[in-house]
Amino acid sequence: MNHSTTMRGGALVLVVLLMMALSMFGVLSMVSADSDFKMAQKSAYWVLTYYRLEDAGQLKLRQARLMTDESGFDSLATAGWEVYGSIASINLTEGVQNLAITVEYSENGALSVQSWRQWQEGFEYPEGDGEDLWL
Repeated sequence: MNHSTTMRGGALVLVVLLMMALSMFGVLSMVSADSDFKMAQKSAYWVLTYYRLEDAGQLKLRQARLMTDESGFDSLATAGWEVYGSIASINLTEGVQNLAITVEYSENGALSVQSWRQWQEGFEYPEGDGEDLWL
């Protein structure tokens, strides 16, 4: 029996198995990279929405201060604020994020921020592959 003829197919099988293993690791790496990319996009969207809402809140607060200086505290009700005595509050929403601002009107005519609360609503993932979430 010739030893070189019996070992000829073993190297080929080893190379094929090695190529299959490397291909699987490549596919897994691509899937992981795609998942990381989608998560980074979602995180960027949330951060962008957070700062947009923060900016809108600062603008509303600035407008409220101007309105109370010019027209008095009760004029805030015409600008979307809910007024209760010397307390006024407003809720701003963008996407799933919310901002609630509560201010108090003091006797000397100044507004002071009592609370500035930002939160994100809970959500459920839609059915399907999620491709419609990112435009």
